Amino acid sequence: MEITRDEKKGLEKEIREAFRESTSTSVVFVDFCENYRDSLVKFYIDVWKEPPWNEFFWTPELVNKDINFGLSQKDFVGKLAVDIKNNEVVGFTWGYKLPLKEFPFLKDVVEEETFYIDELAVRADYRKRKIGTLLTNRLTEEVVKIGYETIVLRTDVNGGAYIFYKKLGFEDLNIRDPQYPERTYMKKLLR
Repeated sequence: MEITRDEKKGLEKEIREAFRESTSTSVVFVDFCENYRDSLVKFYIDVWKEPPWNEFFWTPELVNKDINFGLSQKDFVGKLAVDIKNNEVVGFTWGYKLPLKEFPFLKDVVEEETFYIDELAVRADYRKRKIGTLLTNRLTEEVVKIGYETIVLRTDVNGGAYIFYKKLGFEDLNIRDPQYPERTYMKKLLR
């Protein structure tokens, strides 16, 4: 049986996609764990130096303080993307129950039981491989299991993350961060 030109092109495309996937299978997704803290801290410092964040003030002490704050919050969920070839964190996300007392400007637009995604980042050379989407989806799945129906987050309106979150179904609440006016809050209903 002879295959058509279109069928041959389809098979070639499938083979290319399978090869591309097999070359990126060195990335695994794990729950946050202390084994990767040093790699996470280094990556955290580097990633927030990039535009649009341009945050050059992060030190290991400040990053560890930020991580510890997240870990201390109710319903903390953290996910890491780790390249097992070099045992380095190449992506991360985490969040926790939104402490509304620290976000009084959101009290009229979110419920008391809202989950807050505090962080999401993927190393530049690992972007465009769906790692951010997979991290966010895995976090969201766990958040739903805990019982949350709403997620809220903050991101810069000038960066790629804003478009990324829109594609994932988040809506811009048009509420700017009082301290960082270029950053907006976004919300997604899970049920």
